[in-house]
Amino acid sequence: MTSSSTPDPADDVSLSWGFTDTASAPASSGGDTTTNQSPEVLLGEVVGGIHDTLPPAWSFYLTEIAIAADEHRTRAAVETPDGRLLPLTVGPGVLRAAAAHRELTAGESPWMWLRITEHRGGEPQIAAFDGFVGAPPQHLLFPPASYRADVSMSTAATTPLWLLAHVHDAGRQLRSASTAAAASPAECVYPTDELPPLPILWPRFAALSAIFAAVDAVDGPRMTSAVGIFRGELGGCTLTRLPCGRAVLSGGADHSTLLTAAYQGQLEHPDLYRGAPAWVSNIVLDERAAAGMLTFCYWWSDGRWSRADLVGPPEWTPVTELASAVPGVWTSVTTAELVRATLGRVGIEVSTDAAWNYVAQVDAGNIRPDLLATLPHPPAAPAEGLAVLDLTQPW
Repeated sequence: MTSSSTPDPADDVSLSWGFTDTASAPASSGGDTTTNQSPEVLLGEVVGGIHDTLPPAWSFYLTEIAIAADEHRTRAAVETPDGRLLPLTVGPGVLRAAAAHRELTAGESPWMWLRITEHRGGEPQIAAFDGFVGAPPQHLLFPPASYRADVSMSTAATTPLWLLAHVHDAGRQLRSASTAAAASPAECVYPTDELPPLPILWPRFAALSAIFAAVDAVDGPRMTSAVGIFRGELGGCTLTRLPCGRAVLSGGADHSTLLTAAYQGQLEHPDLYRGAPAWVSNIVLDERAAAGMLTFCYWWSDGRWSRADLVGPPEWTPVTELASAVPGVWTSVTTAELVRATLGRVGIEVSTDAAWNYVAQVDAGNIRPDLLATLPHPPAAPAEGLAVLDLTQPW
């Protein structure tokens, strides 16, 4: 019963109360009879225990339970028919059953948090999220020390990268301006086939961002006059444009073999900033650096991309880090195909030629390309896309 995606904490922004947090969750082993029951029966006890605490009149409830070693955190609330939201108690019996279910179904990858929702008159919906769908929402995330027992119980091959970084990183990927200024000079490499040149990469990123803005999409790349941000299902990046023709592209793949091997002690931790100039510092880096999840960093100056010289595990290449973390800007064809697919998701069909012509216009600096200006409205919002293109023109 494992979900394929992480729940969006924004869905629960109104439920800022109803938390519990303790380091002494009820144990699931010992003389507790729950350990002799099936996973289905234990989940039934979880739901039944929640029902025992519901008020007589209710229309919907949400309960989240996170467990790490002997600790737990919960978040729970119930909605009444008149629209009120009330905090909901998660009792010891529910926690015992949840802990027993986790222990019984752990295998090599124990679930890290449960999310249970139910509309009155319907069936309870239960999702058990393991660490491979990403870190728990911030309100369910434990300090690093709380997960060390879980990491030690898991085989190294099945420990998710975010958890390895959370436990072992300790800020090693941060690069303050002072540290950057004091860094020793070092050789770097100048790849010519890993990324498009910045004068092409930037407008393609803008072309995609404008389309996602025009169709009012909740995901996809976003862009301002100086920064492009992409958060994908398996990675993400930040493209920062700086004065005097400079730029930094940094980000990471959620399942990077390079960084996983480094955290597992199989190779030296990569120094992504070796040879980087002083202006490559925290202020321009992707947010993943703060979490120890940065797996690539490129800087553009003097008309070329540069990066540190890295050594990875067998069959690893730097391009594998980029594939899941950078949107489809590799060629005009890949960019145009992503434009077509994005429009198709909202029922707007455009030809291959029209999509390619749109990308070509943006590449040429045209901020009012025909494709974007003539998108149907609703559901599209062409003005939003044109605003993106306006912001991202060359300085």
